[in-house]
Amino acid sequence: MAFTPQKLGLDGITDEFGKYRPNVDCYHSGVDFSSSMTPKPIFAGIWGRVISPLGGSCSTVTIRPMHTPAYYVQYLHLSARNVSIGQNVTPCTVIGLTGDVGCGAVGIHLHLHVVNTGGAPQYECWSRNFVNPTQWDTGNPVAGNWFYSSNYVNNGVSVQDRRTFVFLRDSIGSPFSVSASETLSLGQDFVRNDYVYEGQVTLCDSRGIHVEAKLTHCTVTGTVTPPCNRPVRIADAHFIMNSPFSGRFELADGSGITISRTAAFSFEDHPINIDGDADVVAMSKGDIFGNEFSNEAIRVLTMSTISHSGAEDLEPDATL
Repeated sequence: MAFTPQKLGLDGITDEFGKYRPNVDCYHSGVDFSSSMTPKPIFAGIWGRVISPLGGSCSTVTIRPMHTPAYYVQYLHLSARNVSIGQNVTPCTVIGLTGDVGCGAVGIHLHLHVVNTGGAPQYECWSRNFVNPTQWDTGNPVAGNWFYSSNYVNNGVSVQDRRTFVFLRDSIGSPFSVSASETLSLGQDFVRNDYVYEGQVTLCDSRGIHVEAKLTHCTVTGTVTPPCNRPVRIADAHFIMNSPFSGRFELADGSGITISRTAAFSFEDHPINIDGDADVVAMSKGDIFGNEFSNEAIRVLTMSTISHSGAEDLEPDATL
């Protein structure tokens, strides 16, 4: 899906991409979006990270998309900026307000352009390789399968936890599901819980996308077979992307787990301290053998750092 007025929270388009401008003898490098001549909140419209430049003579916000880091998106003429460099944004993060600040802006609006850091500009008068925002795919890096894996031992009880989170889309109303298996072993005795939650995306805000789901399937197998005692509903849980390949799934009480996009990438096994605000699952109190989980020796799979080429410090001003 491309950038649209609705995706940005604005009212319409007042100037198209590539339109010739005789006063500067050049072509419009982006699209102007209307806010009916009134400062209005602007949604980022993409999952990404705020990079430099921020501010400058055009009052710019620059975001590198998570799904295509070879590009960057710039939002110009803002009368107020609500984000900082290094901040992760969701499609529903308000990055600032429309305005008429700098670079020859006439009237309150948003000038938005998308830059491909590879390739030559289409026109000689362009300083960079601009592409049409209303045709450029804003992406959906959330869609797909996400994986969590945890192994630990407490008081002789071995626990293996595997979960798959499935997002079909990141839009409100889109289906969402979690399938999981948990195996607890003590000597020759073991029990395995298999369960499925199904629901949908209910909200998008600056924290991420929120989901609500209920337990639809639960089975128990093994030498010990107590009743399945999973919660009946996931309520007000939200998903936050940390990078193109990792994220965090949280409940309203702050508990949650760090999950990764795909096992096809290289992983590192990190011991982590779960005290305080560490990004690991908050285990339930009490298991089927009557022991309390002390969260000792928990190890989770986390994504190795993925790097990409491309300068972070870009030109402070834009060719409009």
